Amino acid sequence: MNNKENVTHTFRDYELSVFGLSSSIADPSEMKPYEKWTYGIKGKFRNLFPVFFPNKILQERSFRFDPDAYSFKGNGLAIGYWQSEKYFLDHAVQIRHDFIFKENLSEQNEKLIEKIKSVRSFSMHVRRGDMVHLASAASFHGTCSPHYYHAAVELIRERLGDIELFIFSDDPEYVKETFQFDLPTTIISHNTGKKSFEDMRLMSACKHHIIANSSFSWWGAWLNPDPDKIVIAPKQFFVKPDIDTTDIIPESWLRI
Repeated sequence: MNNKENVTHTFRDYELSVFGLSSSIADPSEMKPYEKWTYGIKGKFRNLFPVFFPNKILQERSFRFDPDAYSFKGNGLAIGYWQSEKYFLDHAVQIRHDFIFKENLSEQNEKLIEKIKSVRSFSMHVRRGDMVHLASAASFHGTCSPHYYHAAVELIRERLGDIELFIFSDDPEYVKETFQFDLPTTIISHNTGKKSFEDMRLMSACKHHIIANSSFSWWGAWLNPDPDKIVIAPKQFFVKPDIDTTDIIPESWLRI
């Protein structure tokens, strides 16, 4: 897909190539049998009558863990976030091994990661971008409030005392205007475009995490293998409070 915005979605490039994965990309001929049944009227028909599409297209029904997903075998198309640790917890060690960033660090990022590893570091992700400027994303996802971040920092300081914050954001000016914490703080915003993945690498190197309602910082925190890490996540992941996000946040993480 092209990395461009339309009125309802922000399309993303394929970026798993930054990891040391052994994987292949489906070519157009392999995707063609599924495309016409994916979206639009035919997509709605497929959702209403899934019995006609056994083991061909698997659509995530909600953000809850769905054990029926394990029955999906062979060639097919899986559509969804599948963002619950319950799907892959038994393979966590292997996944963290596979999701190692293979590119060498730039000099700037190498200095940052050395600093991150030398202090009691906390990553804090302030996601803005399309969550603010794209109407459909703003109405569905929304953004975390300043109150959430302040409460998270206070909770951390109560538990750990002195910490050092590393704030990752696509809107550094907003961060500077909104947050003035009385503790050492580094704002990181230079990893843009095709180098955005470097933020996830730096996040995962931090000892603890404050994530946004974002899969990007979710994975940044999850890839940290330390069993003693503290991860703080927003209790409400989407604008509508009735969307069930029970299984998105791992049980060991804190929700506020």
